[in-house]
Amino acid sequence: MSKLKKPPEAASGAYTPLPKILLESTAFMFASHSAKALLLELMFQHTGYNNGHLNLAMSKLRPRGWCVATMMRARNELLERNLIVQTKRGGLNLGPDLFALTWHNISNFVGLDIGPAEYHRGAWSIPATKPSSTRGRPVIKKICHSEDESSTAIKTRAAKSAPTLKTSAIKHKKTASAALITSDILLNHYPLPVSPPSSSCSPSQQASTGKRAGNRTTTTKHGGRRVRA
Repeated sequence: MSKLKKPPEAASGAYTPLPKILLESTAFMFASHSAKALLLELMFQHTGYNNGHLNLAMSKLRPRGWCVATMMRARNELLERNLIVQTKRGGLNLGPDLFALTWHNISNFVGLDIGPAEYHRGAWSIPATKPSSTRGRPVIKKICHSEDESSTAIKTRAAKSAPTLKTSAIKHKKTASAALITSDILLNHYPLPVSPPSSSCSPSQQASTGKRAGNRTTTTKHGGRRVRA
């Protein structure tokens, strides 16, 4: 038998496969960008013999630009979408938590908390029982309405606002009528006084002018004596 020829565009060096059927799945397509990036970090650790023994220790992730909060959110989302499964719970003196990529087999169950019976390859194709709190299917909101719905809504709003406008007009009319009646009553009981033609000076000015005129002294020739006018 002749060996299969290597494609001319095949990758050189070590690599990990990512099936196209996984890329087209709902679990992968609608995952957040941080979840996809963390998935690549786990794939980077996979050698073909250590699935189920992959970890997310911050000693490895922090130099690659990860922080604890972002890593935790992305890890929880990957678990919810069944793209990874936790194979061992770590802790003090127990090492980090271990995970497996669900589109690969696990060849070595030594030191793991699960066995071959508990591990199900292809769990990523099973819909998650709990929707992801980070990102889900895009929701298309209906923002357009038909002409009938729009006209009905306009009529309803007009019908609701009509009583208010009518009440306001009635109150305004009653207030204007009351003001006219009050002004008529005041004019009937308290007619305006008719003032005499006023001179260019006010009464106070006229009184002061008369006082000054009465005290003015004039000099006349009546026996050479001064007479006070």
